[in-house]
Amino acid sequence: MCYNTVMVLKDTELYWVAGLLEGEGYFDSTNRLSVTCSMVDKEPIKKLYNICGGAYYGLHSRTSTGKPVYRWYIGRRNGSIDLVKLLLPLMSPRRQVQLKLMLKQDIVQHKNNWSLTHGTLYGYEGHKCRCNACKAAENQYRNKRRKKMTYLTKKL
Repeated sequence: MCYNTVMVLKDTELYWVAGLLEGEGYFDSTNRLSVTCSMVDKEPIKKLYNICGGAYYGLHSRTSTGKPVYRWYIGRRNGSIDLVKLLLPLMSPRRQVQLKLMLKQDIVQHKNNWSLTHGTLYGYEGHKCRCNACKAAENQYRNKRRKKMTYLTKKL
């Protein structure tokens, strides 16, 4: 897994990203406000990561026929909202509804100004708190995630 941040996109790159995510993307308008793309072709996922940043999972899972599935993910802290604003005018009406819902949810979450609870992953990631309790929560989450990914890799 690799992390990167959103870069400035050229027009041709933006159109390519819009086309790929129109067909293969998943726009999560719940609390995560993330954009995900999963597919069996490795090259488009790597290109998406190189253009937009976010996170790239080299081998996320396998299909029922045993083909490896690669995954790209970008969450709010890495710039999903910025990416959604860029993509909005280029997407189909169906996708525009999903993107507008994400933007609306982002406004609601900022308006509520989610309160900081120390010792939580959200405290570490969302509020950028670096106290010992929040660091420990982040480490615990990462260790669980690492074990799960190791298990999936061994299983596959």
